[in-house]
Amino acid sequence: HPDFQGVWENRWLTPLEKTGAVATLTVTPEQATVIVATARRMAKQIGDLANDPEAADPDAHSLAVVRGEHRTRMVVTPPEGMLPYSPAGLAALQAHQTWFRQRVMAAKGDGPEDRLTWERCLAGMGQAPLLYGWSVSGIRRVVQTKDALVIHSEAGGETRIIRIGGKPLPPAMTSFIGDSVGRWEGDTLVVETTGFRADDQFRMSIIGRSIMVGPASKVVERFTRAGEKELNYQFTVEDAAIYARPWLAEYSMAAT
Repeated sequence: HPDFQGVWENRWLTPLEKTGAVATLTVTPEQATVIVATARRMAKQIGDLANDPEAADPDAHSLAVVRGEHRTRMVVTPPEGMLPYSPAGLAALQAHQTWFRQRVMAAKGDGPEDRLTWERCLAGMGQAPLLYGWSVSGIRRVVQTKDALVIHSEAGGETRIIRIGGKPLPPAMTSFIGDSVGRWEGDTLVVETTGFRADDQFRMSIIGRSIMVGPASKVVERFTRAGEKELNYQFTVEDAAIYARPWLAEYSMAAT
């Protein structure tokens, strides 16, 4: 089987969903240069790059490149590039955003339980699906054996163990990381994760809306080597209580 071991990183400005007037999934290198210049100006205005030591690196904040294509978003399907929230899922998301503004941003929580899970380093960028934000480290170390793929994410600091060829844990056993079981389909490692906690359904926003992963959700990830220094990553999120239909997103990690 392919060897995924090594240290991988994500450093780009590509959002999860479609933003602005850019409707296409891919753009030319020339179009990418214009989009990045605009995004960098916006980021500096809101302070995201003001104290970033990598801001001077032209490769640190660019568009994601997947198999040679410059991507304007991570969502591939639905083709319109937006998360297909159901009415109930959208209502829950809006309620969470209201709570976030009133409790978290206004610092009116009664205790640490009112702070976000990733902020308390209980879980974060290592949860399924693997996400990435502007102002956090996108560095991950992967260790691979015959029976497991282990992913340690620097942001959040959690270590996720994917059991290759294992069996799912009983439904009553839930965790912040979830229960991940992998299988090989040719040269692709397919990972199904379930067993998410009911009190940790919202994932960090990636330049836009947050995503929801609930106790009934299933996240299917696909890891494929796309080159010596490129690890392609696809993920599908399924949950009929939150989304009108399953959706798929994709990006690539770069060896570092």
